[in-house]
Amino acid sequence: MKRRQKANSIPMEQKIFHTASLEANVRQITDLFRNDFTVKQRRIRNDSCGREFAVFFVDAMVNSILINDHILEPLMTSRELDRPGDPLQIARDFVIPVNEQKDLPDLSELYSELLSGSAILLADGSSSALAFGVKNLPARSIQEPESEKVLKGPREGFTENIMVNLALIRKKVRTAELRYRFAQLGTRTGTRYALCYLDGIADPSLVSKLENKLKTIEIDGILDANYIQELIRDTKFSPFRTSGSTERPDVAAAKLLEGRILLVIDGTPAVITLPFFFLEYFQVNDDYYSHYLFGSFGRILRILGFLFTISFPAFYLAMVTYHQNLLPTRLVLNLAAARQDLPFSTFWEMLGLILAFELIREGGAHIPSGFGQTLSIVGGLVLGQASVDAKLVSIPVVIIVAFSGISGLITPQLKPAVVFFRFAFLFAAAAFGLPGLFLVYCLMVWHLSTLRTFDFPYLSSLSRHRSQFLQDTFLRSPWDRMRFRPNGIAPNNGVRQTQSVLRKSSFFLLCLFLLPVLCGCGSLEEINDRSILSAAAFDLSETENPQERFRISAEVIKDHTGADSGSPKTSVTEGTGASPFLAAEDLNFAVQKPISWAHCRLIALGEPLLREEGLDGILSLFLEQEEFFLSADLVVLQPSENQVFWQPDRKVNGTTLAEILTVSAKTTGTPICSAAQACHLLRSGDSDLLLPAAVLENDEYRITGSALLAEGRLRGFLNLQETFFLQLLRSEATEGTVILPDGRSFRIFNASVQTKQVYPELPQHRQYHLQIEGAFTNAERLTVLLGPSSGDTDPDALVVSAFLRRQCLSVFDRCRDEFGTFPLASGTGGFPVKTMDLTCDVVIVDPPSKGGLL
Repeated sequence: MKRRQKANSIPMEQKIFHTASLEANVRQITDLFRNDFTVKQRRIRNDSCGREFAVFFVDAMVNSILINDHILEPLMTSRELDRPGDPLQIARDFVIPVNEQKDLPDLSELYSELLSGSAILLADGSSSALAFGVKNLPARSIQEPESEKVLKGPREGFTENIMVNLALIRKKVRTAELRYRFAQLGTRTGTRYALCYLDGIADPSLVSKLENKLKTIEIDGILDANYIQELIRDTKFSPFRTSGSTERPDVAAAKLLEGRILLVIDGTPAVITLPFFFLEYFQVNDDYYSHYLFGSFGRILRILGFLFTISFPAFYLAMVTYHQNLLPTRLVLNLAAARQDLPFSTFWEMLGLILAFELIREGGAHIPSGFGQTLSIVGGLVLGQASVDAKLVSIPVVIIVAFSGISGLITPQLKPAVVFFRFAFLFAAAAFGLPGLFLVYCLMVWHLSTLRTFDFPYLSSLSRHRSQFLQDTFLRSPWDRMRFRPNGIAPNNGVRQTQSVLRKSSFFLLCLFLLPVLCGCGSLEEINDRSILSAAAFDLSETENPQERFRISAEVIKDHTGADSGSPKTSVTEGTGASPFLAAEDLNFAVQKPISWAHCRLIALGEPLLREEGLDGILSLFLEQEEFFLSADLVVLQPSENQVFWQPDRKVNGTTLAEILTVSAKTTGTPICSAAQACHLLRSGDSDLLLPAAVLENDEYRITGSALLAEGRLRGFLNLQETFFLQLLRSEATEGTVILPDGRSFRIFNASVQTKQVYPELPQHRQYHLQIEGAFTNAERLTVLLGPSSGDTDPDALVVSAFLRRQCLSVFDRCRDEFGTFPLASGTGGFPVKTMDLTCDVVIVDPPSKGGLL
């Protein structure tokens, strides 16, 4: 470009030398336009004075009627030319009644004026020339721009005629402060442009800087506004523009009122606006012509649409290839089912579909509108469906790429940035996962913060801390609140409204899209290239081989297509080893795919394993898994007729046991403890573990109560009734049914416990107070009282209170004395409760009728 600019820096019109001889001047012009049949010449003579004239014009660029009636005929017939003096001056002042006239004293501007559509008049005996504005250039009519349509508002748009465009601006801004500065660019095209600004509002130094920058441009031609936009930009290599453009007079007028400068260029309907800030990409006319709430909502959608279109395909790629553990289990199964039997990885799927979408969009934009719609339908629907049916791409990828492409259409001016950053995010996600996305986001924000638009920061709209500068950024405030011109670009006249109901307020900007580095990057793996475990069981092997001492039975989801029916098909795979780690490696080898523990719902632990080896080794295995968040529930399996937990020929499985455990926890107060809670309790030492216990009998699972663990080893079991009483003390059971010694059933509606430390010198001694509210079932009361009663006045309440107190103390003493466990936590200092005082207050609510409350 520089070579092209310097090689054509000598203008062609300097070859025309002025002289007083008409013949010499005509010869120079005809030689210059040799073989150019569009340049016409008329030689005329005034018989009254005998003077000769020559008129030059370009055919089809002038109004022939004006030339014939107002130039040629007066020159041939007027007697005013008999006056003494310069014939051109006499013709201008007394003969030719054309309003637009221009003197060309040295003929240096003759070339550009002639090719601009003016008629050039030469006279014998005059060394100058006259240019008359008789242009009749082909031009479009004024119509609404296709790329900036509005739902409500003006329908006018700029044309390719600079004078028409300036008139449209003058029509909107009717003030004497409106200033125009005309000049030309392009040594061969001679393209005219006008600097347009409001005197008294625009910064004079900014006007001078732009004018000086335009004077430094040396190029042979300017055919569109983009030529100048690229030549005057501060940062040459950036996908973001630092100058705006519009084809609407109302937008141009609004920019003038904000203190900006317009650059109106002949031959293009696009008007350049300076300075231009990043948030202007998301501001459209409809924001200001509709209710401010609707305008603010649309602006937020455009911002979110931009972020969605550049990063969501990459986010999906990162989640399904690096971070499957962060996805819900059902979603993982559906995505894995959609990717079955596909020949390409998700990265190549995404890359190919994005390129195909861009190809279809580009093709539809450059062919006739009717064919463009057909191409969009055929390309988007037929090719997409055919690709899915042919097992080339998966349905989720098609949906994501389609929505990403559609969301990019709401910000068409950001197309270069969208294309660049969409691929940048995609490659970063393929290489590093979510940290790669976070890195590219940081680089994009850093790049935006370093850009400048005519010495103004590109993010100037966000860097201003005064609230009046933030009222037209992410949201649009009502017009009566926008008192000041935005961004401080009009330092001498920053107030737009002299009176305002603006209330003092403060806006605090928050970083809404900061993504933390959630986890590290492993090797890239497709979502259906992993074995998803729904449940697992750990126990000791029955063999005497020490290399196979530990055994893991894993329930692996083998058919992802069953996810739609709610019960995916599973298979049981076993692994053995000398340690839990080696057994896990053997299991991984047996399933022939990397194991995903993140979606495991249940971990079953065998009684022999917990008694001999304890829980520490198993939890250490879990902690080694980077993706395992220890969310699986633990359950202890008591010995049964067959210690193999899940056999292929059995109907029961780990998922069934997980559902039974969930139901039992809601109905009988069975304790629920996840692997994460178990790790916390073992490390803190607050209390010993209480895990649910189950047994497999006749191909059915049955919850038997709970298992007590101290220091990670199994010490004993409690039945369901004992478990319920212990859960009352742990505040983990609030309702249930108990059987009194006399055979009556008492239903507890609400139970709560209060505990406190009575003796500071005895931190492991606590006082517990139970508050029970309930009723006898089937109206089995021994005494009839009206209304609620407590243990102080009601014999039945005394019976229930004594029974509950006796059973709770019995369970606590059994855990301490028989099992050596302390399942209650003191809550202070990490000491378990070893001794306790217990009181119980029972309130009995009589059922309203026979049959009880239940």
